[in-house]
Amino acid sequence: MITSLKEDISLYIWLENNRQKAISVFFDGSGIVYGVNLAPFVTYPESDSKYTKNTYIMPIKEEWFVF
Repeated sequence: MITSLKEDISLYIWLENNRQKAISVFFDGSGIVYGVNLAPFVTYPESDSKYTKNTYIMPIKEEWFVF
């Protein structure tokens, strides 16, 4: 699976044949590796296809700036 996270960063995910372990790697457009993650590939079939209807409210009311 390939996902474009940012303009120049892509995430690649590889699963082993039994779909129990995953390797994810972040690459930029030049092929430089920005991150590697080795982890168990865990799924929850009973809940993965269910969606919640939660809503959230920001804790501020005025305009704000993020660096």
